Amino acid sequence: MAKQKRVRCFGHSPLNLGPHYTVSWDDVWLRWVSKPGKTIQRLGPCLCSLTDAMAEIDENTWVLTHAPDLVAKYGREYYQEELNSARDLVRRIKDEGLICVAKSTDDRLPILYTSARVIDRAEAERMLAWWLSVAYGVKRPKFQWKKVVKEDVIWPWSSSAYHPD
Repeated sequence: MAKQKRVRCFGHSPLNLGPHYTVSWDDVWLRWVSKPGKTIQRLGPCLCSLTDAMAEIDENTWVLTHAPDLVAKYGREYYQEELNSARDLVRRIKDEGLICVAKSTDDRLPILYTSARVIDRAEAERMLAWWLSVAYGVKRPKFQWKKVVKEDVIWPWSSSAYHPD
């Protein structure tokens, strides 16, 4: 059986505190060696849950119905296009389960979406393992999360927090 590839995970998020924390989205910084003695690879994906993707629908709907000043400034078409794109994204996430929004497989800052409502460490590892396999051919990654102290944690929040209603 092939040896597991060690992938180090860095960040200042709740996921680095422990496996029982959950977030709706998170930035994770990864580092691994492509082959023994070879190049150090770095990747900084943004992990997003279905909840976060759905918040985009809520945000654009809210702007279209409650913020005439923004609609006047940027145009109804802009927000309608954003709303349609968000709906298409949610539909794709629900259909496929895991998707990546990246310019190419070389993109070091992809956005990975999951159909899970929240992301815990197990879901984050599932998402990362999928992307590492698809984009970099990394099989059987073993994730090592760099611990952070609670005072250094940055708590991510969803754009739905903007809604005053």
